[in-house]
Amino acid sequence: MKVWLDDLTLDPAIQLRARGLDPATVEDYAAALEHGAVFPPVVVFQEGGTLWLAGGFHRHAAHRAVGRAEIEAEVQPGTHQEAMIYAATDNATHGRSMSRWEKQEAGERLIRLTDWSDREIARRLTVGNKTVSRWRQALSVSNDTDSQAARTVTRSGTTYTMRTAGIGCGSDDLADRAVAVDDASPPPLLSTPEAGRRAYQAAVTVFRTELPSYAQARLAAETLAGLGEEASDEELLADLSRRVAAQRAEHRGIPASRDGHDPDQMLDEPAVADDRLAVHFSSVNAEWLTPPHIIVRVVRVLGGIDLDPCSNDGAPNVPAARHFTVADDGLAQEWTGRVYMNPVYGRTIGQWVEKLVREHAAGHVPQALALLPARTDTAWFRLLVDYPLCFLHGRLNFSGHENGAPFPSVVVGLGCDLDAFLGAFEDIGAVFRRVTK
Repeated sequence: MKVWLDDLTLDPAIQLRARGLDPATVEDYAAALEHGAVFPPVVVFQEGGTLWLAGGFHRHAAHRAVGRAEIEAEVQPGTHQEAMIYAATDNATHGRSMSRWEKQEAGERLIRLTDWSDREIARRLTVGNKTVSRWRQALSVSNDTDSQAARTVTRSGTTYTMRTAGIGCGSDDLADRAVAVDDASPPPLLSTPEAGRRAYQAAVTVFRTELPSYAQARLAAETLAGLGEEASDEELLADLSRRVAAQRAEHRGIPASRDGHDPDQMLDEPAVADDRLAVHFSSVNAEWLTPPHIIVRVVRVLGGIDLDPCSNDGAPNVPAARHFTVADDGLAQEWTGRVYMNPVYGRTIGQWVEKLVREHAAGHVPQALALLPARTDTAWFRLLVDYPLCFLHGRLNFSGHENGAPFPSVVVGLGCDLDAFLGAFEDIGAVFRRVTK
């Protein structure tokens, strides 16, 4: 159904703080809309007369940017808290891929607001179980002081009780907590905003993260309060490191190092779980969803997508007029019109490339773009060398994957306007055309 943009309530507490709005993504989505792209509906929770926007913040902003008054929406009954929970898992498997810091903030929110197990949270955020366990362990450090904090909140005429402990904590938030007096908050730890910012920066340094959790930031504030706000930054870092090492030893039942400073065993240290690496080398998990910044470039070159023959199950990741999923067996179907292909990256990839080349040569597919692993040593890749190729810089972050792919990627254009292809992709890769005598 369509809803008026002005009827939607955008609450900053719902969208992840670390995620925010990326101007480049909004610009790309807006350009795609102007070229006729059709995006999935945004997700809205209706609580009484309030429509909480819970998923699709970039699509919403793009619609406003191009002057649209309405937007397709999936409206379902739900509370503000349910919208917060939904927003924490949105984009974990589609849309603009979530960074590590965004997944950490989402995980901490789910730990606070749900009774889900570590395994369930890990499944929804596509991270390892051990990663969620570290987040939960870090949050438990300050559980005695902040787990019961709650306040009555009224938004858009709706009143409800929210647990406020740790729902986002930037340097300014910690500084505000240091001097604020709030009946629902614990007594202030520090006396000035500057002291709060110093504590927050110490947490950034010691925990090796750009976005410390509330528990980590509070531990840093407690450390500075214990030392005295006149303590130097060096004293603060040393004492905070000792406290972290001691707490980690207590949780794990291992002895701390002699001086207590054990930077390789800090609480919630960055690490990649084995099960997160396994997906990169498994032919079972071979579906790599195209990231949005590639899709909008495809739309610019083709002017629209008539067919995605390798579509994912569920809500389509690619805005095409027609989709073939695994159940449809795209290799057995007739292909027509403008095609975008991002095939399954397994043993059948050669069959997909051969099918695309045949359909193009037969005139059934006048224009096509394909996103493929840059496996120049394969027989199927040699079928493509006469077409324009863009070898993408670095390793592509596919939607639904936390890390960059373990292989380089290439975009190939069949029957496309060369100038359009160059204009769309030259800023993200090196474009080549075969030269013959």
